[in-house]
Amino acid sequence: DFLNKMFDQKYLKLDECYIHLLGVNLPQEMFYMSKNIKTRINSIDTSNPVLVGAMSRRYDLTGINFKPASKIETFMEKDLASKVEDIIFNVGLFKQWSI
Repeated sequence: DFLNKMFDQKYLKLDECYIHLLGVNLPQEMFYMSKNIKTRINSIDTSNPVLVGAMSRRYDLTGINFKPASKIETFMEKDLASKVEDIIFNVGLFKQWSI
């Protein structure tokens, strides 16, 4: 919603911006972003899909109803082999919502 407002009110011009999203609290934030802006996002830096998958949780079709309290550092030394399918599922769904 923030980016939509910034462009709607002409504070930013789409053709003059490199858009990098630093963090996403909830994956459903991408649902509410206009297609016009999503197509101009150059990069997204978020651990959300990985964190949720590392907790053995998968996004459902409406996202998630919680923000993971853990930070990515919590999982750096852990064996996540049994969580890989959940992580890949979440990353894939997040990517679908982001385009």
